[in-house]
Amino acid sequence: MSGMDAVDIGAMSSMEDLRAEVAQLREQVAELSRARDQAIRERDDLLSAMRQMPSAIALVRGPEHVFEFVNDAWRAVVPWVEPIGRRSVDAIPELMKEQGILALFDRVFATGEPLVGESIPTTIHLPGGGTEQRFFTVQYIALRSSSSCRSWAPSTAPAPRRSWRRCSTAS
Repeated sequence: MSGMDAVDIGAMSSMEDLRAEVAQLREQVAELSRARDQAIRERDDLLSAMRQMPSAIALVRGPEHVFEFVNDAWRAVVPWVEPIGRRSVDAIPELMKEQGILALFDRVFATGEPLVGESIPTTIHLPGGGTEQRFFTVQYIALRSSSSCRSWAPSTAPAPRRSWRRCSTAS
């Protein structure tokens, strides 16, 4: 066997090793893709179920409490507000600043300790003027993920409509 034959055999062996590694990497990519697709389906199923729940649910993320999701029941409470992608203090300033809810959100975010309140009086500013007082049972819950990014979900259950009181503040 000449020296050239030994080089050719070594190169062929290296090519076979490379082909095997590429095949293995392709399988790993396909497996990761299937896992990602499954996670997306599961997330979509969960959001679909949350969207249909009768209690108002919102998911906000980070120290600025940016809305990522609100369900249909949440939208029914303040249908004139489009919160997605907005900081909570910008989307519903009368609740967040004037009524002290921002401080509660900040506390839950900072400590991770849930906050529960029953029949909390809340004044909703109506479009066109006036206010309406509503009572909510609330749960603010910190959700922790492995990525260290914190998010949390305020969940509200409005009291029956008959207990809401309309207050006219329009001049």
